[in-house]
Amino acid sequence: MPGLPRDLASHQIEDGHLPSILVIKSKNYGGCLFAFSVRIKIPRKDRLIDSIENRVRRLEDERAIQRVICNYCFAVDNKRQELWADVFTEDAVLMFKAEPGIIPADSAIGKMIERPIIGRRQLAEWLARLPQFPGPPMKHAAVNTIITLRGDEATADSNLVHFMDREGTPVLLSTGRNGDKFRRCADGQWRIAERIAHMDSMRQGPS
Repeated sequence: MPGLPRDLASHQIEDGHLPSILVIKSKNYGGCLFAFSVRIKIPRKDRLIDSIENRVRRLEDERAIQRVICNYCFAVDNKRQELWADVFTEDAVLMFKAEPGIIPADSAIGKMIERPIIGRRQLAEWLARLPQFPGPPMKHAAVNTIITLRGDEATADSNLVHFMDREGTPVLLSTGRNGDKFRRCADGQWRIAERIAHMDSMRQGPS
């Protein structure tokens, strides 16, 4: 096989728009010469830059969505109406779900089970009806969040824990999970278009 390198040779070749390296290895077995070739694709510089930009954009989007989830918790815990309004799209839907018997029917959440709150106006009215301070401070925390991006839309699933202060002692009030749908709005900001809060457990009676 004339001209075939006996050790290792590499040649850069053009394969359409993707350059590659053709690596040729020759080996002598029992007097017979065998040749092996491996083609290694090399991303073009502009495609590599585009890939990095896409990765950074995805990270930025995920970070922005995570911030909205945190803002929801801060807004509801501290009754920050302006922040609360900015968390949602104009046509957003918030709904609570629970298996029968988990949530007391006469509780604030119990009265909202399977009754969607639609639009920023209804959401603002709902927040305003929550117990006023001074009262037992409460803390919502969304944890173990998994975000899936699909262009200008996204979904997020989180576990929810809800604590309240009882005479200086933190008490776990409820647990659940949030199923969120997000939308990138005209101003470039991500907001919640739909939140389904599945309540898994709730403390009943005095602690």
